[in-house]
Amino acid sequence: GVDTSDPKQRCPAIQPDEGVASWVSAFLCLRSVAVMAARIPAMADRSVGTIQALLARKDYAGVVAACEAAVSAGVPEARLRVNWLYALAMTGHVEEALRRIDAALTQPRDYALVNLRGVVLKHAGRFEEAIACFEQAARIKPSILSAWQNLGNTYGLQGRHAQAAKAFKRAVRIAPTDPVPKRSARYAGIAANPPPYMLRVRQNAAQKSPT
Repeated sequence: GVDTSDPKQRCPAIQPDEGVASWVSAFLCLRSVAVMAARIPAMADRSVGTIQALLARKDYAGVVAACEAAVSAGVPEARLRVNWLYALAMTGHVEEALRRIDAALTQPRDYALVNLRGVVLKHAGRFEEAIACFEQAARIKPSILSAWQNLGNTYGLQGRHAQAAKAFKRAVRIAPTDPVPKRSARYAGIAANPPPYMLRVRQNAAQKSPT
């Protein structure tokens, strides 16, 4: 048997020197993990900055590659998800982007992912489905500017200018100093209720066009 009064016999597999070495190794491993964990937020910030610059240049393939590299380096996938899946759709992988969005939508009130789903569907020409997503995102968070702007743009693509104008006006109330919703609301309003001179121009153009 084992003589429990002898310290060496209590743990015969690890001698005193080996035990010290094991504890030191474990400590260094934990310290390395802690250092890496402390670096991740800074890595994430740098990655987001790089990705935003690539998005500004519409380098969607570059965005996908940058996101993949950042996640491989330890940046949480959730931090990059919206930009990553948007870029994935813009590179032609619409169905994969939708599949991954649906898989990530474990919380139905995640307005950012619902809005993103609408953007991808709009890009695919699935306007009615996109509108449903933008309306859902706006219900979840009425102050989300992009949902109202996206909703107005999609209505406009369908020629539903009165509804587009209403959506843009809601966006103006959210961001009264932003010139984009103001300009969109003005154009949609004109399209919905064209002034008499514009109607005459349209009528003249229609009469002159070959049948």
